[in-house]
Amino acid sequence: MASSYYAGKRESKAMRYYFLTLILLLVAVLAFFFSRETRTPASSSGGRILYADGTVIDPSRMPQGLAQHLPDSSQTKNLDVRLTLQPKVQTQIENEAKYLLDRTEAKTASILVLQIKTGEILGISSASEIPTPADAPAYAIAETMEPGSLFKVFTLVAALSEGLLDLDSSIYCEEGSFKYKDRTLKDSVPLGKVPVEEAFIQGSNIAFAKIALTLGQESFVRYLSHFAYAPSGSEHLLHGEKAGIPPDVESVKNEDLTRFGIGYDFTTTQLRMALAFACLAHEGKRIPPRLVHSLQSAEERRVATTPPPLPGTLVSAEKARRLMEVLTKSFGKRHEPGLIAGQPVAGRTGMAWKRIGRNYSEGKVISFLIGCWPAGNPDFLVSIVVDEPSQERLQEPGSPGMKDDPALIESFRRMVFQFDGE
Repeated sequence: MASSYYAGKRESKAMRYYFLTLILLLVAVLAFFFSRETRTPASSSGGRILYADGTVIDPSRMPQGLAQHLPDSSQTKNLDVRLTLQPKVQTQIENEAKYLLDRTEAKTASILVLQIKTGEILGISSASEIPTPADAPAYAIAETMEPGSLFKVFTLVAALSEGLLDLDSSIYCEEGSFKYKDRTLKDSVPLGKVPVEEAFIQGSNIAFAKIALTLGQESFVRYLSHFAYAPSGSEHLLHGEKAGIPPDVESVKNEDLTRFGIGYDFTTTQLRMALAFACLAHEGKRIPPRLVHSLQSAEERRVATTPPPLPGTLVSAEKARRLMEVLTKSFGKRHEPGLIAGQPVAGRTGMAWKRIGRNYSEGKVISFLIGCWPAGNPDFLVSIVVDEPSQERLQEPGSPGMKDDPALIESFRRMVFQFDGE
């Protein structure tokens, strides 16, 4: 009897466990199906960063510093952020930035690719000798520098627009040495009296210091503000980009103009110089930059983020086209044959001595290349900045100047061939 009693009790206890387990399993199944009905799938839950083609960007593969220039979560409300970056372009320029860093033995190499007519950033990348902090902004957007000989283009634009000279006007380049007050300027290629166009192709510092003096403080600072700095109003700035402060006209002296005219004693960014060249390539029309294409909900409804257009033009379409012709001719002469995939390039190479504190450091320069392709009707612009390349690579034998770095031209050609094949 006792054994029968205990056996029945064990059976009763087992049944209770069985029913309890069955109930818990049923609750779990119901909870699972209920959650499937009420939640958004993780793949479309929002809050992701996408390339322009919709490919999700792995957070570990986010371009250096780019996160600092994206809208924060309070602005996106957990929507997907679709960027203007093209994945194939991005991959190509990341490889090229690493190549340039290694080839030039530089501190930093930075590449930016713009769609000229829209201002969309198709690719942005930098490679540095020393690891960059995770919260540092993107080099091309935030790093300020003196543009050096690149800015001679816009000194020329200003003088042409004001009707002060023409490309075939003569200018005396003082046989390579020019003292103005307490400052002496020198040219690496001594020139006498030459057409302005030839002075531009040869990169004469003296010619462009004189042109800046002819423009005067008010006119020069107005063009400087347009081309080297962002327009007023945050809607024309990328997130996290600073507008910068142009020189105050009242404080600018004539001797300052001799420096401004050749791209010194003021700073700008790689992005702003790229946009200035894009303006010329787009018939003088100002173009705001775009990094975010749109915000996208889980249902793929898009909220456009196109910035408002910038009013007016900075230079007439006729003058802009003439300058592009000069840039095409100049690039062809300096970097023969000047053709890529059978099409001419409108562009400019140059460098600037690098200021460390209050003084310029011996042998430390920044090398530049900006190219628009194809020259006749350019689709895109490539900007390359190499910060502190090895001095030995650039020293011109028998000349006080330094030569253009062929590595930048090689890299630019490869990128254009790659983009042309897309």
